[in-house]
Amino acid sequence: MIDTLHRPWLCGGPAVCFEAWEKGVELISQAQMASHLEQINHTLLLRRIGFMFEHLKTSIKDAEP
Repeated sequence: MIDTLHRPWLCGGPAVCFEAWEKGVELISQAQMASHLEQINHTLLLRRIGFMFEHLKTSIKDAEP
């Protein structure tokens, strides 16, 4: 799902990205997502991910590795 926000036009555009996040946000492993986000050093991508969590009214809740 992170890839959809890195290059949204290669994934079908913004509409496809939003649909993927709406359907997939509850299916992702919070611990795995937190681990990936700690390794990413890409400010714009982290902001986009933060926006999606805010838009979908969800968050990574104290994920344990």
